[in-house]
Amino acid sequence: MEILWFRSQASDVVHLYQEGQELPGRQMAQFQNRTQFFKDDIVDGSVALLLQGIVPADQGPYGCRFLSSNFSGEAIWDLEVAGLGSDPHISLEGFKEGGIQLRCRSSGWYPKPQAQWRDHRGQCLPPETEAIVQDTWGLFNLETSVVVQGGTHRNVSCSIQNTLLIEKKEFMVQIADVFLPGPSPWKGALLGTLVALPLLLALLAALSLFFVRKHRRSREKLRKQAEKDKGEGEGARPRPHPCGPCWAGKRALSPEAGRRAALRFPCFGASPPARCAHAEGPGLCTSGERGLCAHPDFPLFFVSSPGKLRAELEKLQTELDWRRAEGQAEWRAAQQYAVDVTLDPASAHPSLQVSEDGRSVSSRAAAPGPAAGGPQSFSEQTCVLSRERFSAGRHYWEVHVGRRSRWFLGACLAAVPRAGAARLSPASGYWVLGLWNGCEYFVLDPHRVALRVRVPPRRVGVFLDCDAGRLAFFNVSDGSHIFTFTDTFSGALCAYFRPRAHDGSAHPDPLTICPLPARGTRVPEENDSDTWLQPYEPSDPAWGLW
Repeated sequence: MEILWFRSQASDVVHLYQEGQELPGRQMAQFQNRTQFFKDDIVDGSVALLLQGIVPADQGPYGCRFLSSNFSGEAIWDLEVAGLGSDPHISLEGFKEGGIQLRCRSSGWYPKPQAQWRDHRGQCLPPETEAIVQDTWGLFNLETSVVVQGGTHRNVSCSIQNTLLIEKKEFMVQIADVFLPGPSPWKGALLGTLVALPLLLALLAALSLFFVRKHRRSREKLRKQAEKDKGEGEGARPRPHPCGPCWAGKRALSPEAGRRAALRFPCFGASPPARCAHAEGPGLCTSGERGLCAHPDFPLFFVSSPGKLRAELEKLQTELDWRRAEGQAEWRAAQQYAVDVTLDPASAHPSLQVSEDGRSVSSRAAAPGPAAGGPQSFSEQTCVLSRERFSAGRHYWEVHVGRRSRWFLGACLAAVPRAGAARLSPASGYWVLGLWNGCEYFVLDPHRVALRVRVPPRRVGVFLDCDAGRLAFFNVSDGSHIFTFTDTFSGALCAYFRPRAHDGSAHPDPLTICPLPARGTRVPEENDSDTWLQPYEPSDPAWGLW
């Protein structure tokens, strides 16, 4: 008896068992001391081989060959390697650009992971930097950073996702606004005071010196004038102070009054500044011609023309309008092939409830026991298929998804297995569009592909072209195109509906097949511009069934 495990060909020996003995000398060098053979059930035709210390280089095709005097057989399979790295670690790097710089590190991922920063409301934050490098073992190490501004972010999380296993590791840090740098009123006031105080002190000193000297000169003149007036007699008229207003023909100033006038109206020896021709008073222009006054205290300010920026914005808007019009034209053309689709209750998972008219499906509040499903129902996937089968031609239907935060829509082969879990990718016979966490739209083709949707769809259109091998999704809310699968369908297809488990959100709307509108008519929605987010629940057991 001989049992041989090998790589792509029989000469690449992984492990060899022959005539009751294991032959490690025949193994490839990369598999030595890494295999363990289990033969407890060999009399029943069942053996197992444990491969330890898996590395990315182990990925690829493998085979097992069984030879005996009365039987021979061989099996071939592909080994996919996936590794969850270490838990993310967030460190505070310091202050930068008016905020705090955070850095997230993790290592040991395979295949290449995806990182995402989120704030306390679940909204995505753009990373400042991101670096993903591969070490000597083929594993990926990730390092990304973000600058958190003050006033809006309290809890910041860094999540890293394995795109093959569809599993995440997340770490959250809480930052108090008091630690975030921001504008401080007292700091600005203090800075202004420190700048203006020396100038103010210098001005006060100059004015004080000027008035002291002026006061001394005035007192000296008044003393001399008093002595002169006393000598000339009582009939003499005192002269007014030269720096006061002209009192000629009015009355003479007494020495004390002249001194007060000199202190109140100092003479600076210069004419007053010229006023604007339009001004009613100093600095007040009443002509309506703002910025045209020639007064030296009112300089002109000019703003450069934003023509170049406006031209670039118009060019970008034209391209966006053209792309949107192209998607809307494709959607209107698809509506010509509208079909009547109903749900098949016999295929529904026991936790789902299908309406009597076969038009809507929702999750039950409490799922029934495992024996509640029929032979045609799905045992683990919480989904339901359509009664109709599509094997040729073009077909279009629309589904109202409402405000649910989790769902899957699309089509699958009618012959997919109903028992056990399945990966919702074209390789398994599924062509579906999914929503997770209220804002993450994606498809599996074959790995996860994230999609950007401008307006959250409340109604999704599905267009199936069996002959061309195309399955397209449209956002009926704004008539835009979302994504198109291109593949070869190996059998008849059914419409696929999966509302997911009850997500506990405030909008547990059912998935409802909509009456189709007239050709080219845009369906009014509840509110196309609203945004709503559901919190991410990393403990959801359904996460691993994608």
